[in-house]
Amino acid sequence: MDSIKGHHNGLKDLVQSYLSEEWKDRKKDTYGEDLSSRFFNMHFLPVEVPQQENSFDCGLFLLHYLELFVAQVPFDFNPLRLTNCSNFVSGFHG
Repeated sequence: MDSIKGHHNGLKDLVQSYLSEEWKDRKKDTYGEDLSSRFFNMHFLPVEVPQQENSFDCGLFLLHYLELFVAQVPFDFNPLRLTNCSNFVSGFHG
């Protein structure tokens, strides 16, 4: 999701790497196996979002998108239990 028009090549890889490293750091002693590689199997879907008309409102757009996203997260959300049939995930298919 980006309110500024344009292409952001490499962003998917960057986000996946970040999530993987965060998982490794936060969950290193919780599980007997390394589950961080699962983030590299995540599908990223393009989502059409409103586009800003200037170069300085991106923070407001980001806060609004985050608010909408968090409002739909189930209380017991666990990214490792997501399925293709998940209502939470299917709501973001564009």
